[in-house]
Amino acid sequence: MQREIPPEYRAHLRHRAQAMLAGGQQRVTFRGFLIGAFLSFFLAIGAPYANMIVRGTYMSLDFSTPGAIFLFLFLIGVLNAVLKLARRLRTAAALCAALSTGWIAAYWPGAALDWYSPGLLFSTFLVVLSAVNVVAAVRGRSMALNRSDLILVYVMLLIVSALCTMGLSEQILPMLTAVFYYASPQNRWAEKLLPHLPRRHVMVNDGVDNRLFYEGLGSAGASAP
Repeated sequence: MQREIPPEYRAHLRHRAQAMLAGGQQRVTFRGFLIGAFLSFFLAIGAPYANMIVRGTYMSLDFSTPGAIFLFLFLIGVLNAVLKLARRLRTAAALCAALSTGWIAAYWPGAALDWYSPGLLFSTFLVVLSAVNVVAAVRGRSMALNRSDLILVYVMLLIVSALCTMGLSEQILPMLTAVFYYASPQNRWAEKLLPHLPRRHVMVNDGVDNRLFYEGLGSAGASAP
């Protein structure tokens, strides 16, 4: 028995691919790269923040990518749908005004803003994106992403999700610093391990055995070396 794709279905796939690429409407755009870059940056900050600060559910863990899936579903189900509806200038301006009002109401007067907070970063991104969408609406365009843009964003999120926690970032920093901080007279790492470290500047020591890295700066006015 010969196994092959039915000719009718093969023709359907060929015509479907041609229709997707016709007119250049499905090409990757710069706005897709920008939105994907921010969402990747947000995931790279938000996942370690949820893991190490909030100590909540893992948003990414090696090949497990719930954070990337959540952001992608939010993008296609909420953000991109709203941007498609806000193609007209009046609608785009109303969306920008609503988001700006909500941002001001949430963070006014701004004296105690935590710029490392993922919530502040994401809400600020939404306000900026809505403002850029107003400019695009003036030119008759929209910041809504096409199918190729969405694929690009999802691939970017998957790659970042594999690297931002246990895949790389949460492993490499302790590897470069912990041998100095945890050395003690009891384990005798200074005699047994430190002489065998490479002479190149691979391991990091701030001069005080990385105590500031693990315990914090202490006083509010201190600065990182």
